[in-house]
Amino acid sequence: MKNKKGSTIVWAITLIMVLVVIVGASLSFAYMSYNQSIKNRNKTQVELIANSAIKSLAGAIENDENSSQLIPDTGKQINVSKMECSVPYGTISNIKINRKKENLIIASLKANYHDEDYTIYAYLTQSDNQWKCVQYDTNGNRDISTDSSSNGNDSGNNGSTDNDNDNNIGLPEGSNIADTLDKRLTVMLNQYYGDFKNIYTFIDWYKDQCKYMNKTTDANYNCDWWFNNSEGSDYHIKQAYLTCMTQNNQFDKLEDDIYKKIKDQNIIFNDNKYWYPDLYVNFHVFPNSNGKYFIYASPSSGASNGGVYLIYYDQSWYVTKNKSFRESDFLNVDSIKNAVSNTDQWLKIE
Repeated sequence: MKNKKGSTIVWAITLIMVLVVIVGASLSFAYMSYNQSIKNRNKTQVELIANSAIKSLAGAIENDENSSQLIPDTGKQINVSKMECSVPYGTISNIKINRKKENLIIASLKANYHDEDYTIYAYLTQSDNQWKCVQYDTNGNRDISTDSSSNGNDSGNNGSTDNDNDNNIGLPEGSNIADTLDKRLTVMLNQYYGDFKNIYTFIDWYKDQCKYMNKTTDANYNCDWWFNNSEGSDYHIKQAYLTCMTQNNQFDKLEDDIYKKIKDQNIIFNDNKYWYPDLYVNFHVFPNSNGKYFIYASPSSGASNGGVYLIYYDQSWYVTKNKSFRESDFLNVDSIKNAVSNTDQWLKIE
């Protein structure tokens, strides 16, 4: 009897210890998750504070009519001790206005919010004695053209300039259909995955681009999920592209001369019955890649995946010899390179 009681006590103590360990681990995990959530929120908040402050600073420089308070002489720098801006909390420090060239000012500041720091730069150029902000970034070493005939950013498409005439608003053209898609897609993805890496910058650009295209949009500050293709689906990224970068909300058809060269190879799909009447130049953004993508040709003209029949790589088209593939068959840029190197499966169209 005593042995049974002793055994029961041992089991009870063991069970309690196991429960204590489980509860302790759960609490520890919950605490870590909570701290990470707070850290992520603070990082987002400090970026918003910095964005608001740098726009206020750039606006103050643009509106400095007597050019005495905020615009230094060429080659000089002003350190601003105090700035009034619409930032309800957090702190702004290291405010600098550096006139690098006669017609170029680089303004910068550092925002702080709960131990999170964020430094941001604004580039302003002068034309007809009027200063105008043309670019924002987080590195401070961007090469900005100061040609008075320039309308905006000549060296990249990251950031928002809130102006329809800037080079990151519009429809860049390439040397062919695939090259045009490549250039336009790069512009759009840079707005999200570029220097700022937050949805607010993208939304500002997206609304301006849709306005340029005479299209309406229901874009709002909750559409960050557009770019959340961690499961492999980039349907909403494609839909965003079709809305803001095309006139007819569909992908462009592959050029007839390229299509003819493909048909001349006597490659037949669809159970050896027929070729699709048209192929469209499409794209796929790799999951968790910060905007890496590949371009391909598909029977689908819309955002849905219609199968990968051709791959555009290194300015050339490659056609699969005997079967179509899925977007998910390719995991990253290296997998595309490896695929087209397989001459048993892929044929380069000369």
